[in-house]
Amino acid sequence: MANLGQAEGPGRLRAVGLVAAFAIMTLPAVVIQSGLALTAGAAARTFPHIYFRTLAKVLGIRVRVEGSPLSGRPSVWISNHVSWLDIIILGAVRPVTFVAKRDVSKWPVFGVMARVGRTVFIDRDRRHQTGSAKARMEQRLQDGETLVLFAEGTSSNGNRVLPFKSALFGAAELSADGAPVKVQPVCLALTHCHGIPLGWAGRSHFAWYGDMALLPHLWNAAKKGPIDVSLRFHEPVGVAEAGGRKALARHCQETIAASLAQSLYR
Repeated sequence: MANLGQAEGPGRLRAVGLVAAFAIMTLPAVVIQSGLALTAGAAARTFPHIYFRTLAKVLGIRVRVEGSPLSGRPSVWISNHVSWLDIIILGAVRPVTFVAKRDVSKWPVFGVMARVGRTVFIDRDRRHQTGSAKARMEQRLQDGETLVLFAEGTSSNGNRVLPFKSALFGAAELSADGAPVKVQPVCLALTHCHGIPLGWAGRSHFAWYGDMALLPHLWNAAKKGPIDVSLRFHEPVGVAEAGGRKALARHCQETIAASLAQSLYR
């Protein structure tokens, strides 16, 4: 397991530098993206990708991509959810649109990144707003975009996959220009720190889950060092092919759970 208990001095200096770099990058990014969003042009879709890709490099997040992200058509990525890092990691691969519960927009740090990333916020407790969120998702698909859903509905400790909520697969039933969208299971695994394999306990330094206090967790993670991440893209499937929404949720969960075990313990 990685020696995560590194000297406090260098770790604190690293954290201070990363916090400063994040602020220097993010504050202008919010202003730029706010202006680009008014144009509704291609730049508004690609700028967040550039921001996340650059931020990943600055934070020392090395992403290894396996498999082929679906391209050339609107699609939905279904991913397991480990940490606040997931937004940066997936957003760094290509331009995508995240779908998240409305509460996220009010969270410190995450809310800012979510807004830069053009997230579609949904309020599951207010049915009259569900139709509006569905319309926004459908419009994004019509524009040829990729939606990203975290099907567990919450984050895990990074060592296992929680049950997927089939209700969150509503976006998989949408269409673009009359054609059903394809759903692609994506397995996200935190594998190494400082080039040394992370163990069960080591991943808890970067995974954010349960009742962890956010800001202390962010500070602790920033001190630990560069990490390696595995992203595995699996074969896309449609709702009809899977046999319905619940069957699709079960298929994605089983695929990602098996993939996570391979990524962590191979």
